[in-house]
Amino acid sequence: MVIINENLAAEPHIYHFPAIWKQVFKKRERLTHSQWADRYRYVVEGDRAGKWSNMTTPYVIGPLEFLSLPWVRAVYLCWAPQTAKTQVAMNFLESVIDQDPGPAMYTMPTESKTKDISDRLLRTFRATPRIAELMSTRKDDTKQKRITFKHGMKLFMVWASSVSELSSESIRYLIGDEVDKNDEVVGKEVDYYTLTDVRTNTYPYTKKKIYFSTPNDERGIVRLIETEADVKCHYEVCCPICGEYQEMIFDRIKWPSDIRDPRKVQRRKLANYECRACGMLWNDYMRNKAVQEGLKNPNAFHGWVMDQVVERPAAIGFHLPSWYSTFVSLSDTAAAFLRGKSDLVKFKAFITQHKAEAWKEDLNVNKDEDAILRARCDLPPQTVPDAAIALTCGVDVQKDGFWFATWAWARDILGLTGWLIHYGFLPMWSDVESLLYESAYPRQDGSADERIWRAAFDTGGGEKYDDMGMSEETYWWIVENVSRARSQGISIYGTKGASRPLPSLFKRGEPLLKTPSGKRLPDWFHIVLIDTSAMKDALHFGISQAATGGSGALYLHKETDSVFARHILAEKKKIDVKTKATEWVQKGANHLLDATILAMSLAKPQWIGGGVNILVPRAKPAKGKPPAAPAVAKSKWMTRE
Repeated sequence: MVIINENLAAEPHIYHFPAIWKQVFKKRERLTHSQWADRYRYVVEGDRAGKWSNMTTPYVIGPLEFLSLPWVRAVYLCWAPQTAKTQVAMNFLESVIDQDPGPAMYTMPTESKTKDISDRLLRTFRATPRIAELMSTRKDDTKQKRITFKHGMKLFMVWASSVSELSSESIRYLIGDEVDKNDEVVGKEVDYYTLTDVRTNTYPYTKKKIYFSTPNDERGIVRLIETEADVKCHYEVCCPICGEYQEMIFDRIKWPSDIRDPRKVQRRKLANYECRACGMLWNDYMRNKAVQEGLKNPNAFHGWVMDQVVERPAAIGFHLPSWYSTFVSLSDTAAAFLRGKSDLVKFKAFITQHKAEAWKEDLNVNKDEDAILRARCDLPPQTVPDAAIALTCGVDVQKDGFWFATWAWARDILGLTGWLIHYGFLPMWSDVESLLYESAYPRQDGSADERIWRAAFDTGGGEKYDDMGMSEETYWWIVENVSRARSQGISIYGTKGASRPLPSLFKRGEPLLKTPSGKRLPDWFHIVLIDTSAMKDALHFGISQAATGGSGALYLHKETDSVFARHILAEKKKIDVKTKATEWVQKGANHLLDATILAMSLAKPQWIGGGVNILVPRAKPAKGKPPAAPAVAKSKWMTRE
């Protein structure tokens, strides 16, 4: 550039402006966020690493186009995993960094997750030439929690539990990632949404917010859409056969009705989608084409249809289940549904991770004794059903004796099926030893008797003697009996209920080196922690399945009485008024409930070392060979009130 000063007779002065000045003052493109991403964005991970293409996940175009409208202030994405919801945020963020810079904040649930997303964002920025040009060369401008670009824009990366971080800056752009994993209260007086929203108050006419998450319960992204969104949108696909536009729903995913094995459905890709208009079945390839063709819907905004007509909506919610994603096979969804039919935890995962709907707690599904006793079947007490492959026993240790429950387990392709075969009260440790080492339960078919395979003991307990409590007494009994039990093919465990939810139901504790009184224990001794809240949910789910003949049922023998039912109902599920979280509250004697939870835990695949899934199914007796006679008579212990 040449600048001439007419007052000087000297030669013209030539000024060379820095490249960044040219970048700032040059005429800017006016691209929507989706157009910018399709032209400039690069992906740094996954099978689709390289140049970004909107057509890989066409449904991301709609939210980005809505964010490009000047009157839209917020979008809320209630989407299943693997549907590219994080890519929506990244596309938007890179677009505003290049075209319309302003202070921005990216929030994650935890500090470790914040570090992960910070690293991911930096790699993405450096891989996208358009953004890499704007990255500062100064070391202090690029940190894990803050990036300052050459043109002055700052990006802050914080986590939801840090009130000081969330309230430290005024921002124009706000991105809330996986908001359903945030703590309900991040401070003493305000919640996460209020705390982050007020950060944008200084930009009333230009602020943009994105909150997105896979739903958990009704308190997170689902509630946010219900209370804050002006309109809610669903995506409509186009049938590649007849051209009908339609919303995809789970009930139209079809697979052979005689196949119940989720592994087979998933492995052989047996699931298809049935068009609501022509009835033709789409495989995964046709589903992907139907999703792409949905962009052409003349009655939709880039494939998205609003639930009502609202002029210039400021906040918009989007719902997207897993079966729209090109990364998720229809057979994956069908298999998740089949697994959930016999396992409450997996059913919850299907609802939240595939249907992208909030999990609604069914409080105390079995509300009275009759509901519990409807799970009784024709099995005589102390008798092993033919389908069972193992017996487990749970023992609830009390000051005056021991409550126990013995269950038989079958390994089903959809999960576990169980039968209560024996329960009661034992006054002495010697009686417990007789139960474990002498009891043999005959099978219905008269073949060889079955012995207990595993036993678990609740080590929680109060004081019993002046120098020793119930916990310590239980520790020493386990230490003294572990070798004897092992010699008879029995594994025994000490257990304790966990104070908070566990990632996989059970956790092996660190070696317990000393008793409460200070006496040294063997180096190998440890306690297994149990997520008792989740296991109680599973128990009630299994009992309700037994009443209807569903998969994963937990049956009771035909003489199960009201004593057992009362113990099972001794704890009720309540909702905490302050936190809205659910918890189990004890209302009476619950010893048989605790014993049953222990017996169930030992059979679960998540148990330390595996459950009954590690056992070889029982071989049927050879034809013509008489069944073996019972070797030991039935146990004589009786129940008591």
